[in-house]
Amino acid sequence: MFGDVVDQEMRLNELGRIVQVEWEKTSVLRMAVELGAYVIMPNYFRAIVHLVDDSPAKEQIEFDGRGTACRAPTNANIEMFGRPVPGSIPPIVRSFKSAVTKRINEKQCSPKFPVWQRNY
Repeated sequence: MFGDVVDQEMRLNELGRIVQVEWEKTSVLRMAVELGAYVIMPNYFRAIVHLVDDSPAKEQIEFDGRGTACRAPTNANIEMFGRPVPGSIPPIVRSFKSAVTKRINEKQCSPKFPVWQRNY
């Protein structure tokens, strides 16, 4: 769907380039997101996302001499069913998948055509 592997190299087609553009826009649209490595393959997409918090109230984590965290930070921003937490992974993924699906369906004149499998 997103391209072909030719001579061990992924060559994105037009739909694959839509995925690439929309993914790269993610960190521009969401200041608390840094993109790590990602790969677009013929029939799937994988990515690493870093959520960052540069707010002054951010809890400092102390480390022992071995570099191990002495206590884990607690975060009350855990999404519950029906109550999305802005900036958490589920809304980021939903927004990305929605934008890609909309653009692909507009391009192919195929409203409501499923692009992604459910969940992630």
